[in-house]
Amino acid sequence: MAHSGDLEAAADLFQEGLPHIVFRLQNLELFLHMDKQLLVRRNLLTHATVRSAPLTPDPNTARHADFLTTRVLLSIARFQAR
Repeated sequence: MAHSGDLEAAADLFQEGLPHIVFRLQNLELFLHMDKQLLVRRNLLTHATVRSAPLTPDPNTARHADFLTTRVLLSIARFQAR
């Protein structure tokens, strides 16, 4: 988008994805959980199993991660529909 001169659309897409990036980078284990979940929901992986890790997201964190992932997927769908 930015390369084609549509800087506003590129900035909008970045702003839509930024909360997901910031939230999942709180720690490595959360990043792995959320990244795998995103890949499963995009049908790029069959399951989101991660190796044994000290972190198991609590229900509130899992809900918020799901909310942010859903928003990212909607952004991806809008981008692909252009």
